[in-house]
Amino acid sequence: MFKIKPFKGYVYNIEKIKDLSLVTAPPYDVISKEEQENLYNKNPYNVIRLILNKEEPNDEPLAKYKRAGDFFKNWQNENILIQDDEESIYIYEQEFRVKGEIKKRRGFIALVELKDFSEGTIKPH
Repeated sequence: MFKIKPFKGYVYNIEKIKDLSLVTAPPYDVISKEEQENLYNKNPYNVIRLILNKEEPNDEPLAKYKRAGDFFKNWQNENILIQDDEESIYIYEQEFRVKGEIKKRRGFIALVELKDFSEGTIKPH
């Protein structure tokens, strides 16, 4: 058995970001280079800059991760991202198409106690 608990997450400030559809993106591991570029152009605060920052010419190793961290800090300083007042477990729903059929998946985001993978309680994806 594993333990989960709520936490104070960061969310977009709806006073500054009126249309959340402009700042959301699919999971990073399904985004093509073309879609990455489109998301970059969609809004300067699109989450793509945090989850799949672009590699730039002449980048040092890990530079894109440092840039993502800088975006995260700057967006907090600009109040684009604000921390919730209360600890929460965040529920989400994803809708996607597989072979022409629409699928829905619900889940949640919470803190989880770290365990060794060999125990079999938490599975890598």
